[in-house]
Amino acid sequence: MKHLSCLLAVLLLSYSAAAQDTQSPAVADSATIVPMDTVIFGSKLTAIAGGAFPVGEYAETTGGHPGFATTGFLAGIEYTVHADSLALLVSPGWISTLLVSVNGSDQSGVQDALLQEFNIPPEANATVEAGSWITASVMTGFEGTYQLARNWSLGLQSQFGFVVGSSSLVKLASERGAITQNSSIAAAPCFSAGIAATMLNQFTLGIRYHSATITYDIRTINPDGTSNAVYYGQPSNLLSLYLGYTFATFRHQSVRFAEESAGEQNLE
Repeated sequence: MKHLSCLLAVLLLSYSAAAQDTQSPAVADSATIVPMDTVIFGSKLTAIAGGAFPVGEYAETTGGHPGFATTGFLAGIEYTVHADSLALLVSPGWISTLLVSVNGSDQSGVQDALLQEFNIPPEANATVEAGSWITASVMTGFEGTYQLARNWSLGLQSQFGFVVGSSSLVKLASERGAITQNSSIAAAPCFSAGIAATMLNQFTLGIRYHSATITYDIRTINPDGTSNAVYYGQPSNLLSLYLGYTFATFRHQSVRFAEESAGEQNLE
């Protein structure tokens, strides 16, 4: 009887030790689970540059609101914040952009329009000098990113904001006298939408449509020295094709997640 009691005691102690060994991995695993409300966020700064192609009335030389704008260039910087892992097909993010574009003017188109408007004959030997259109916009909005591969993604963007524009300075000289249309600065709301492909998490190739109508106060000095002013609503729509380079990335995490991460490192 004494030997049977000793045998039962040994078996009981062995079972208890085995149960503790079996439960310890589960306890360790549960300690490393990150709660759903501690999402990690990433952000990045990207420099962009490319071509700015005027579309619609902005590029026309005839019609109700011709802009005479020609192909130019743009440059800017973007700040993007996105959720790293939400187990969604499209990762949501927020993008803010500062962008400057410069477009030249169609010299011959501006000259033909002024000669017709002021009834200046060809024999008056008129020459025209038309400056550039300049716009600077600040926009913010939504970006949805789809991960094609580990280091390749495709993003859809939609942004709203404001644009400040500077109209073209136009000077005409002829035997009939000189005409000057002064440059004007004005602001207006704007909208953009586009798609961008990111490669190796650093290089971007994108295309974007920009829409805005800017109302300028255009003042014209006539050959007789008199002047007149007119408010001119100029559609300033652009299609941009650009390259981007991400030069800085950041990681953000909640206080709760930071404390849990520090606790786990201390245990190790």
